[in-house]
Amino acid sequence: MFSRQDVCALTGIPVARFKSLARRDQLPTAYVPPAGASEEIQDHAKERGWNWFSPIDVLLIAVQERLMMQIGYAEGFAADTAAKVVTNNAGDIGRIFWLASKTIGEPSPHDLWVGYLGYTDRLGGSHGGRNLSGSLATIVAEQINSDTPEAQPARVVLVNVSAVLRDIRNSATRLNVTFPVPADWQ
Repeated sequence: MFSRQDVCALTGIPVARFKSLARRDQLPTAYVPPAGASEEIQDHAKERGWNWFSPIDVLLIAVQERLMMQIGYAEGFAADTAAKVVTNNAGDIGRIFWLASKTIGEPSPHDLWVGYLGYTDRLGGSHGGRNLSGSLATIVAEQINSDTPEAQPARVVLVNVSAVLRDIRNSATRLNVTFPVPADWQ
């Protein structure tokens, strides 16, 4: 389990911003104190910024952070939107964690990407959107096959979850922090 300080160090999120996200309930994680936890731990559990976080929680928070980043001239998602995208894709993000290899390698065509595709109608108004997950090739193929005349793709925001996990593990190595993934548990 990781403290708030650990999460911030591993993900590169400033502590003050992390506290703000926690206070606003804009983190894609939930914490339930373990059975038999002291009253102090149970009280701190009510303040999400004082939680203990699992390795998967760290990954979810890091993916949210990537979805919120500004890339070039384009703004990332707002914190609550990014948290929803991560929460909706948590199963796939968790799967990448469970399938993670011991090696901290370079990107591969098998990397998992998650994100969101927003649509507009013919007048430029919002027409909803959908969550995306899978390999980059799968996401592109699905999009080509799912275009509809009434809803036109307007904005795609994707994050390479496999790369985020590699970055966390590299940070952990640099900081001399143990960040286990299931491959390490064998």
